[in-house]
Amino acid sequence: MPDSYQTFIDRSTKSYRSRIIFVALALLKTYIDSLDDREKSYLKPELLASYLCMKLGNLQGAHQFLVAFEKHTQNDPSCRIAIARLAKLRGDSEKLFTQLNRAFAENLLLIPEDLTVDYLKKMYATGNTDGEGYLLAQLRQKYPENPSLALYDAEKLAQNQDWESVTKILADFAQTSPETMYLYTTALCRLKNHQAAQRYFDSLSLQRHSSILESWQLK
Repeated sequence: MPDSYQTFIDRSTKSYRSRIIFVALALLKTYIDSLDDREKSYLKPELLASYLCMKLGNLQGAHQFLVAFEKHTQNDPSCRIAIARLAKLRGDSEKLFTQLNRAFAENLLLIPEDLTVDYLKKMYATGNTDGEGYLLAQLRQKYPENPSLALYDAEKLAQNQDWESVTKILADFAQTSPETMYLYTTALCRLKNHQAAQRYFDSLSLQRHSSILESWQLK
C-alpha cells in the first residue's frame, strides 16, 4: 500500500473519530440542559463535556464547561483535576500546580499519574527541591512502570553525571521514546561502554527492518 493511501486512511480514521466525539458532545449538551444544578453536581456531565472538548482541541470550549460546573459546585477535586489537565494543554504550569495543590494538599501521592511529572517539574522550579526529591521517590515506588517518571528521574541524575544510575533506571525503558533512547545510549557512552551502545543501536535497526518487512507482508 502506498504511503499516500495510508496517510489518507489515518486522516479518515481521525476524522471519523472526531465526528463521533462531536455527536457525543451535542447529545451531552442537550442532556446537560435537562438537568438541575443538584443533578449536574452529582453526575458531573459538564466535566465529561470539557474532556471531550479537550480531545477535539477546543480548549476554550473545555474552559467554558468547567466555568459552568463551578457556578453550581465549588472545591470539587475532579473539577480541579480537569482544570489542571486543561492547564497542561495550555502550557500553564502555574495553574496546574495550584489546582493540584488544592485538590491533593493532604496527600500528593493521589495526584493522577499522567500529571505527576508536570507537578514535579513545577515543584522543583519553585525551589522546593527536598520536597520534590522525596515525592519523586514515592511516586517511582507507586508507579514503577511509568516511563515518563523514569525518564524524569534519569534526567536529574544525568545533570549530576551519575551515568551508572541513569543506565540502571532506563535499562527497561530505553525503547519507550526517542528521548529515553538518546539518554540511555549517552549514559552508556559516558561510561565508555561503547560496545553495548552499538549493540543497542544495532538491535533497534534490526527491529525497524523486521517491522518494515512485516508491514509489507501484510500489504
